[in-house]
Amino acid sequence: QASDLKRKAWASSTAATYRTHMKSYMDFCDQISVPPLPATSETLQLYVTYLAKVKCFKFCSIQQYLNIIPHMHKLCDLPDPIPQDYQLKYLLMGVKRELGTAQSPVDTVTPSHLLRIRSLLDCSSIADLAFWCACLIAFYGLLRPGNVAITGRFEPSKHVRRIDLMPCSWGYLLCLRHTKTIQFRERELHVILPHVNGVLCPATALQAYLHLTRGADLLGPLLLTGTASPLTYTIFRQ
Repeated sequence: QASDLKRKAWASSTAATYRTHMKSYMDFCDQISVPPLPATSETLQLYVTYLAKVKCFKFCSIQQYLNIIPHMHKLCDLPDPIPQDYQLKYLLMGVKRELGTAQSPVDTVTPSHLLRIRSLLDCSSIADLAFWCACLIAFYGLLRPGNVAITGRFEPSKHVRRIDLMPCSWGYLLCLRHTKTIQFRERELHVILPHVNGVLCPATALQAYLHLTRGADLLGPLLLTGTASPLTYTIFRQ
């Protein structure tokens, strides 16, 4: 039972990221025929050089990929090899100076982008209208797509349900119980989706969507692409 509880320590997305980082390190150690644990200073320096010169990672990504190594050691009751490794620290300073720390920001979604998306959709279709509602909810709520689209299996305690959308005189209020910064049900996030003029009105889109999907399970997913098919993150990205 303890192992089952430990597996729930991280969100599924975080766990998937850490698995990717762990696989990268394990594969590298296999390529150069060295044991991954305990990691020697030479192995760590070779790995950083590999990430920088072969994989062409940015400095912030290299730091993230290194973070899994202390975790692997601690799980095996081994001391963290990184804090006391001056040679590694010295190497990272050189990598940082060569690569810099600038990051490429994601393009901001503007009303012009939304209008272009809207022109390609058939809002008499449940799937298209659900996608359009997801776009507007994310835009007005400053949310990630994963806040309204489902990743993995639908979990009522985590994902947005139909009952979480409440009609108001001025539009709709959406209650989110789980986000990237709300992991342990410590609070709720309320998103205002008002009536506004024009085709970018989230309340109008939601009203039309709720009419098309009337009769759907109140405790089921808010956004559906069909009779009982939830709008997933994969579908949203496509």
